[in-house]
Amino acid sequence: MGARRQSGDVVKQQVAAHWNRRAPGFDTDFGHSVRTAAERAAWDRILDLVLPGRAPLDALDAGAPVTPAGGARGSEEYRAIGDQLPFLGGRAREEIEKLLSAHGLVRVGSDPLADLVAAQAQRMVDEGLERRTHRRFVVWGDVVR
Repeated sequence: MGARRQSGDVVKQQVAAHWNRRAPGFDTDFGHSVRTAAERAAWDRILDLVLPGRAPLDALDAGAPVTPAGGARGSEEYRAIGDQLPFLGGRAREEIEKLLSAHGLVRVGSDPLADLVAAQAQRMVDEGLERRTHRRFVVWGDVVR
């Protein structure tokens, strides 16, 4: 379909096809599991930061920056619709904070997850993988009810 805009249904179908294809092995991909004490400590801190004292939680997982090695940006499904996915490839933490605030969320906050990034970088070394630093962060906000 080239430069023409595809229907929302086609975009949804391509996104679903990508994730359906990746689902069987998703949990085994690096970064989708917690295998070290440092990773566990980082996740415990993150959950304590984002979740304490909250009522039942509605959550939106807006994803993470992806890489061409098996990630969305390099997938066959997303190549066909990538120009219609404005967050493909990620956005800056500050941009996401502003977006949530602009859409009415309150108590918007964020964290750069430096401890998780460091723990995962060390795990790469420990597992004999090429050490790469991933940009990760979490952004949260509350809906006024």
